[in-house]
Amino acid sequence: MTTPANVLNISEAGYVVFNGTSTFSGRTFQAGTGISLVNASGVAGNTTITASGSGGFTWENIGASQTLEVFTGYFCSTGDVLSLSLPLTSAEGDTIEVVLDGSTRWIITQGAGQRIRLGNLATTTGAGGSITSTLQGDSIRLVCQTANTFWVAVSSVGSFTFV
Repeated sequence: MTTPANVLNISEAGYVVFNGTSTFSGRTFQAGTGISLVNASGVAGNTTITASGSGGFTWENIGASQTLEVFTGYFCSTGDVLSLSLPLTSAEGDTIEVVLDGSTRWIITQGAGQRIRLGNLATTTGAGGSITSTLQGDSIRLVCQTANTFWVAVSSVGSFTFV
């Protein structure tokens, strides 16, 4: 028996791509970062797609100085002055949020070559630069604009001290 010309045989779960003229090709799904796949086989069954991780942004209540992590929000809820270091490694679009709610204040410190801008104000570039909260309720949302070095405040509440 010969296979008719218009039949496409796909051995794994997937999809069909048409090149626009006369050719169909079978493709399978590929897992990416944070995604796992279980391809079905045969006539019955469905492909299962699972996203791992928390789906993005997480929040923590903190009371100790630490290095900030991307896609994390921090409620500074206990303790005295919390020194919060920008992460040394970041990519464009990485986001961090910090809220003062109980601690005396927070200060976001920088590493070599790093800088933070809020509107027309900016910190001094490098390890000597910082931004500090002044009152309870101060909050800031930082987004990395240039990998590893430049952060922009896209929203904030309160007044801050820039060094």
